[in-house]
Amino acid sequence: MSGMRSQMKTARQSLQTAVQKNDAASINQLSGVIGALMAKQILAHATARAAFLQTLTTDQQTKLTQLQSQHRGRGFGRMGFGPMGF
Repeated sequence: MSGMRSQMKTARQSLQTAVQKNDAASINQLSGVIGALMAKQILAHATARAAFLQTLTTDQQTKLTQLQSQHRGRGFGRMGFGPMGF
């Protein structure tokens, strides 16, 4: 498990314990920790995606955009059931 995933798991478990104990100070503190970890995850994902997109040609970027627009709203999750959205 990656460091960030491990930290998120620990923080969520600690938050659950704090909620069960009705520990408002810990709930507040851990919510901030989880929010910061989520922000780091979003940043890492966006940075990686931007770097990936830079490796594509203009034609490949256009095709990717077309494929993504065709698959929006299909199946489970953002990407559908599989490569073809089935």
